Amino acid sequence: MINIGICEYIKDIREVLCNFINIYFSSHSYSYNIFEFESDEALVSFFENNKNNENEIDLLFTELDMQNMFIILKKIRQEHEDLSIVLNTSESTYSLKSFELWPLYYNIKPMSYSTLSKIMDRFIFQHKDIREENVLIKNGKKFMNLSFNEISYIESQNTTLRIHMNNYEILKTYGKLDDIEKQLSNNRFLRCHKSFLINMDYVKSVDSYKFTTIFGDTVAIKQREAPKIKKKYYEYIINKENYEK
Repeated sequence: MINIGICEYIKDIREVLCNFINIYFSSHSYSYNIFEFESDEALVSFFENNKNNENEIDLLFTELDMQNMFIILKKIRQEHEDLSIVLNTSESTYSLKSFELWPLYYNIKPMSYSTLSKIMDRFIFQHKDIREENVLIKNGKKFMNLSFNEISYIESQNTTLRIHMNNYEILKTYGKLDDIEKQLSNNRFLRCHKSFLINMDYVKSVDSYKFTTIFGDTVAIKQREAPKIKKKYYEYIINKENYEK
């Protein structure tokens, strides 16, 4: 689990950073939490109350424009040497002084999605102990851990689940689609039919009542809920494409 903190007194900026982070993780199989702080007092209180706690922050996005923030961050850094700090500020005057905080990145506002994506890539590269989320299935006599990225779509046939992979392989296991849907807790997966769960990153086109994947497979869309299902897909893709531009 990656715990990410955002300390920013402007709500709109916090929302943008949250959206960027959610978009990034929609294509990466890591579990994460986001903690928002609208003041330096809230940030200090969190660190004081979560010492040796599972909610300890791993990556902190914060501005330096708040009063006393530099002093606060120096104290936090002394107590949390492994904390990755991203300074997102409207001022360039702190850039040299900021080295005292060992920042992962120093960004002049606004933060773009491409910059945040690079920051997250750098953070994950530096923390090789962080493992991508996966789903454990029994295939024949062996158990397999599948990364979310490997799954194109899953179809249910009675009690048999056919997992279509991004290497064209099809794995068979037994269980309920409802149960595996709960394990695939990532917004890239869409339940588009009672018998199908699709990874929207692998959709090539949409018809009236079906998706076509980039691998040429067709996946049914529940007719009665087609407008709602397609709306979810379009919102996911448009939101992602807008931020990735």
